[in-house]
Amino acid sequence: MDMKEQQKQKVSSVAVNRVHRTAISLTALRFKLGQFDAALSSTLEAIRIAQNKNDYSTILDCTIWLHQISGAMGNREQEK
Repeated sequence: MDMKEQQKQKVSSVAVNRVHRTAISLTALRFKLGQFDAALSSTLEAIRIAQNKNDYSTILDCTIWLHQISGAMGNREQEK
């Protein structure tokens, strides 16, 4: 593998890492704004990306967010 190909792979992996990290940041923002359905959607998207790249650290982060979101959605339903 030559230097160009190595650099291209490195850049593409960094770009993908930024995509699902951005999705997790979007989850946090939507959660703080009380938009739990949208937070759930962005978390699931981050999980799909992380699964494709075998990024277990991000999947673990998303699992924590899923727990937070489900708790908040459960509390919202109880208040109705």
